[in-house]
Amino acid sequence: MPLVIQSYPESRPAICNRNYAGPARDNLQAKQNRYGERTRRGNTSKRSLIAMTIAAMLSATSLASSLDRETLMDAPSTPPNPAETTSVNILTYDYAGLERADLENFLVLTHKILADTGLSIRVSLCRGSASLSCHGVAASRQVVVRIFARDAKSWNDPKWRPLGQAYADHHGGTMASVFVTPVRAQAADANVSWVMLLSYAAAHEVGHLLLGDQAHVPRGLMREHWDRSDYRAMAQGYLFFTDEQTRTLANLYGPVTAGPSTR
Repeated sequence: MPLVIQSYPESRPAICNRNYAGPARDNLQAKQNRYGERTRRGNTSKRSLIAMTIAAMLSATSLASSLDRETLMDAPSTPPNPAETTSVNILTYDYAGLERADLENFLVLTHKILADTGLSIRVSLCRGSASLSCHGVAASRQVVVRIFARDAKSWNDPKWRPLGQAYADHHGGTMASVFVTPVRAQAADANVSWVMLLSYAAAHEVGHLLLGDQAHVPRGLMREHWDRSDYRAMAQGYLFFTDEQTRTLANLYGPVTAGPSTR
């Protein structure tokens, strides 16, 4: 049976529109004027169409460049099914070759951490050792999380080996990566489960994809650097987004699911 972790809401949000106009007269000069006017409009319309086409191509190129070639080749081709709706759909690609049990635990725990926000969350597996579940789903937001065995290729602070990286601007992003090698090292140092830490690292990076690159806060899941008190909170299941961040996520990506908070 395909492994997919999800919860469903009851409703869903919407879209947008635009327009155009012009004048006339009746002797020979007026006819010439009208002909010239139609020609200019035709040329303007063609230029607008060309500009719109180029913009669309640039936009598509920009989106494609945000995903690496390997991930694009693995991307699901099934169109979204409107009957299946969710607030946030997380497409997971395992390039680290995790054992099936570890991968399944990662998916379940990542879902549990993110579902605490009250949003309808779906965590799908698109590449890995467990059963794939990367079929079409209608979602307010769809993001990609990749798992790599290695360290990050580059980072800013030499004192900190990043556990993950998100490709995001102030408004959010579409793709993040988590790295097994530094996660294992940090987990051993903190005496916690590395799969658990990998899940929290993934949830943190998804937080950046949804909230933007300025989402760090002094405490909780979105703290920039975790310490031992944070690792203890993880082990007890008490490391969350802040209440303000949870409200922001609900406003951006609702509806929320019914049910009590686990806090």
